[in-house]
Amino acid sequence: MSSYYHRRLEVAEKHLKMAITMAPGNSHYYYLLGFSYSIKEQWAKAVTQFRKVIRPNPDNSEYERGLGYAMFNAGNRTEGIGHLYRALELSPSNLHAMTYLTTAMLILGNMEENREYGENTLNFDLNYILAQDLLKTIDRIERK
Repeated sequence: MSSYYHRRLEVAEKHLKMAITMAPGNSHYYYLLGFSYSIKEQWAKAVTQFRKVIRPNPDNSEYERGLGYAMFNAGNRTEGIGHLYRALELSPSNLHAMTYLTTAMLILGNMEENREYGENTLNFDLNYILAQDLLKTIDRIERK
């Protein structure tokens, strides 16, 4: 990540923390802060913020997706995948959740489920480049 981009994230985090202080009941601020930490791969911090979002919003697919992705990358893979499945249960067309679940399955080597979620993602959006790239990677691995 470039230093310019990193500085912009730092400024955004500062403003989000001020917003949380002024409106601690607005859980979306915690989501945005968790998202910022995820971009910087500060997984433990991201998980903490996403947990704060899930408590008052247990049925929000995007919040579940954020928590699942952060938990998986923080090393809690089983629980992280559980949250990604929950995100898809809440919103079967959540492309980000499908893509993150596909990525998780690729990392874990679960090729059958991996291909299924990758193809489902493309069923919703044929132009979704990340899903196209993931399926190409799966194809390369399966040919080996």
